[in-house]
Amino acid sequence: MNEYHPALRERERVPGVQGVFIILPAEDVDTAHDLFERWFAQREEVAVVGYGDMDKDADLGYVMVEWYGFAIDPLFLTILDQDDPIDCHNYATYVRGE
Repeated sequence: MNEYHPALRERERVPGVQGVFIILPAEDVDTAHDLFERWFAQREEVAVVGYGDMDKDADLGYVMVEWYGFAIDPLFLTILDQDDPIDCHNYATYVRGE
């Protein structure tokens, strides 16, 4: 039996870690962090790895989410693109080794 979420049984595994660095209004950071924690609570291959305020622009903050051994969920990126329910100013994806 797959130890990961059932939706991943059909997804191809990838080496290393893929992540998303999300920039959003500072006042929305805690809400986004809590929302992502709830969304991914049952997904051991996904983790919210950081969040906080931007140093240069106090009006902005960030949340970082990483996928371990799987590609970033395309639905998650679509949600960020649509700014609903999160008002995402911008985001960047990245890949790193384990």
